[in-house]
Amino acid sequence: MRFVSIRQFRLTPMALAIAIVGLAASVSHADVDKDAVLKCWQKFKPGSSATMVANIGAGGYSMQMSKKEALVEVSSDKVVIETTISMNMGGTPRSNPPSRRTISPGSERHDEMKEVGHEKVEAAGKTWDCDVLEGSAMLPARGGTPTASKARIWINTDVPGGVVKIAVTGGPQEIVYLLSAYEAK
Repeated sequence: MRFVSIRQFRLTPMALAIAIVGLAASVSHADVDKDAVLKCWQKFKPGSSATMVANIGAGGYSMQMSKKEALVEVSSDKVVIETTISMNMGGTPRSNPPSRRTISPGSERHDEMKEVGHEKVEAAGKTWDCDVLEGSAMLPARGGTPTASKARIWINTDVPGGVVKIAVTGGPQEIVYLLSAYEAK
């Protein structure tokens, strides 16, 4: 049995992009047990990173997004991850300042995901053999009412953080993040 963290959002139309970034970031925390996120990073050295990109069309908006997570610190009881998010909304580039989070045993909230199979995924110039996890999620929607959605995550522990692909689909919306670059140290 696998677990993933999913968050719900209440939105104004202008906050749609920020909510989608948050959803994609929270969905990306998946693997075998409650401390899986920690374990997916602990096998790497500081400087290891994974960058995911997405093209998103939702609520009349068109966005291209990039999320880079980099390992800053690693020890037996915690890791520190720095996340940098940039986006292009309708031709206007925007970047958020980097943020850091500390992951320690039991620090991540998890909702249940089930392993549904194994698939190969082409990403970052390589073919990855991935475990595929599936579960439910709440996708941001206009008007502030989240839409019940399906989340699928493709995992390979040779990638820092473990995530190769994320797809969240609900109603007419679909968000797909794909690994575009990684550095494993």
